[in-house]
Amino acid sequence: MIAIRADLDNQQKLKEFTAVVRDKERQLVAFTLNLMQNLGMKPSNEDLEDLISDAYLVAAEKLISHKDLVVNNAYAWFRKFILYEALGQFKKYKKLKLQLQIEVDLLEDLRQGNNKNYEQLKQATAHLAARDRKIILLSAEGYTSGAIARKMNMSAANIRKIKSRILKEFKNKKDGRS
Repeated sequence: MIAIRADLDNQQKLKEFTAVVRDKERQLVAFTLNLMQNLGMKPSNEDLEDLISDAYLVAAEKLISHKDLVVNNAYAWFRKFILYEALGQFKKYKKLKLQLQIEVDLLEDLRQGNNKNYEQLKQATAHLAARDRKIILLSAEGYTSGAIARKMNMSAANIRKIKSRILKEFKNKKDGRS
């Protein structure tokens, strides 16, 4: 158990904290992986590194900004920051997963020829620029964002953003919201 005393200067506090994180790196990665998997996420190594880095920055800022802070067990204290960061990531993940499911459901309705949704899509896209309309129609035909991006000489990320924006608008019209 490594304590970080309040009487140390900021540089020394960070040095001791960083030493704990480096010393316990394997355990922290295993803890983070287990935590994210228990939340139903499938993190890549990069996701794990990002989450631990984000937690480190938050913890380091707290360590520096709270002059009287005494940390009795730096390893356990840091695991709490990882937990909070993972819960924040999980919240974003669930929101994104729900949005993607809505988009998949809407596009599947269109592929199956659900006339009601097709008519709503026509109405929802009537005012769109030709490029945006083409993106939605290609999506409805089953093209992936990557395939559409290659066809239209754009990035897949931009295609996803445009598609999400249009499908959100479509969903709002379908639900009676403007």
